[in-house]
Amino acid sequence: MAIRVSTSRLPADVAAALEQGETVEFERDGCVTAVARPSDISDERSGLWEALSDLPVLDPDFEADIAQLDEVTSPQESAWDH
Repeated sequence: MAIRVSTSRLPADVAAALEQGETVEFERDGCVTAVARPSDISDERSGLWEALSDLPVLDPDFEADIAQLDEVTSPQESAWDH
């Protein structure tokens, strides 16, 4: 189970350390009970933008092409309907 905690609920020095890229260890009775590390979300986002940049650019007639495709794939009137 994962629990999400706002950094605003943490002591200011802990939140600042995480924002600066530091790893924070939480202790109870001298034993480390948890470790918090900064998220790699910026790396994930940059990977997404890199992947999207490799996609071909849509041509200016894309919308018209889709409309034309819709005409071809729309249900046609059947002879059985009369």
